Order: sequence, then C-alpha cells, then structure tokens
Amino acid sequence: MKCDICDGKIDEHSHNGKVYWTEGHNAEPLVSGRCCDACNSLVIGFRMFGIYNKEDPNSIHYRLAVEQQRDLLLKVAVMQRIDRGEEEKKTDETQETLDFLDAWIEEQEEEE
Repeated sequence: MKCDICDGKIDEHSHNGKVYWTEGHNAEPLVSGRCCDACNSLVIGFRMFGIYNKEDPNSIHYRLAVEQQRDLLLKVAVMQRIDRGEEEKKTDETQETLDFLDAWIEEQEEEE
C-alpha cells in the first residue's frame, strides 16, 4: 500500500513478529486517503494548525494560510521520502520541491 501524501510505502505494524496493521493512518484533512508513519506527523501538525488558528475559518486570509501550510507540508513529505531512501532518482517534481524548500529556508533565515 502506498502513502497518499509522499507516495512512499506504508509501514507495517507488528508485535512479536506478527503483522497486525498494514493500512497506515487517516491522512485527512491534509489529503484524502491513507498515509505512512512519517507523514502522519505532518497530518497531526496540520490538524493542530487548524485547531489553534484563531482566525475566522471563512476568511480569505485563513483559507490562504491553510493552503500555504498544506503546500509546504506536502513538499516536506517528499523530502522525508527521499531521506528514507525510497526515491531512487530525482524526478523534475522532486527537484522543484528541493529548490522550493531551499528558497523557503533562506527566506526564513533572512527574516530572523
């Protein structure tokens, strides 16, 4: 089974050598579908972002912030897959993600 966020392999959960779960985690509201253990932490962070954001959920500013957060987290998921060694070669999309993250990190460092 593949993760709907990073397209990596969904982890099998086992106890005493016996596999008891292969379906991953609920990936809502980040994406519709299932996700791996690594991406589940991103999903939880996205849920917390929604809970602790005090703005009106119907405002354009809130919706824009949610979309920006979602876009960034999906890019981070690709990076995690690469770090786990599940990406054999860099695709154009992966390189685009790497370039985006490099630029974003530089921007954050400049703001500090």
